[in-house]
Amino acid sequence: MQSSPTSLNAATSTSTPPNPTPQTDVARSNTIISSLAIVLPVVVVCAIVGYRKYRATILRRRIQRLNQLWQLESSQKLS
Repeated sequence: MQSSPTSLNAATSTSTPPNPTPQTDVARSNTIISSLAIVLPVVVVCAIVGYRKYRATILRRRIQRLNQLWQLESSQKLS
């Protein structure tokens, strides 16, 4: 028993799966967006905390310098 070429074409054309790339692209972009939604606020908070610590360090150094200058001036006035 031989099969006709038209029946083979019909069988092979229906057995191929549809192209899954649009679904995987959507899933991949959802993963990227969700990870950015988590990472971006963490980075912003870390930047704010780091900047505040930097400013506090600068202020402490200024106060220390002013105290040293004041002590030098007061000791010179007493002599």
